[in-house]
Amino acid sequence: MEVVLETDYDVFEKQLSNSAWEDKIRICIRGIFNNVFFRGAKFISDLNMETLRERFPEVYETVKDNNVRRALIISEMFKATIETTILRKLGVEELEIEIDGTHPSTGFHGWNFLTLIRQRDFTQAENLYGGKDAVKIFFKSIFFISKELYSVLNSPVLRDVWRARSGLEFKRDKLREIIFSELQDIAQNIPNEAKCFTDLKKAVNTLVYFLYYWYVSVGKKVKRKLERLLDIKL
Repeated sequence: MEVVLETDYDVFEKQLSNSAWEDKIRICIRGIFNNVFFRGAKFISDLNMETLRERFPEVYETVKDNNVRRALIISEMFKATIETTILRKLGVEELEIEIDGTHPSTGFHGWNFLTLIRQRDFTQAENLYGGKDAVKIFFKSIFFISKELYSVLNSPVLRDVWRARSGLEFKRDKLREIIFSELQDIAQNIPNEAKCFTDLKKAVNTLVYFLYYWYVSVGKKVKRKLERLLDIKL
């Protein structure tokens, strides 16, 4: 399927709703990995907002809205930095955020997921979802993939993240095939210096394991809050 990347969320949502199941999976995998926010997540975490704006303006555009940063904190993938607490004491309400690599619900696996790709040059980003709707597209995509994984898999374990619910082995196999082939295609177009994984199978398993348990422990609980903050339907 040839997918035209539209950075406007409403166009993305319409494209998604008008597609068959297999194509929805492909669109959402691209919505996660071919996304300026996702590829710049490490820099969002490492730099304060002003430095991010100066060094990576395309990444800054994806999180410059304070409600977007609130949504990332509510998702428990990010947390407010100590700097935020200091700024609030001075009357500044802007949020500084960083990846929460220690949270019990996401922690190490969340860090691994959010740092699979670390792209530094976004000047030629026509093939990526970017701009003010990038995080909306990211959340729409991870919720769709997470719900599919939750409906098909039976409590993944690290030695076998693809354990299927009874009777759903065929759908599991199809889902695995689509995700693997789509990420394989994406990986071929990632700059070598940006690719922070060497084993594609492990990268796919990182996605599956993290999103399944993130959805169970966090996603379902914060869905409505995210919808209100981002003004979207998940």
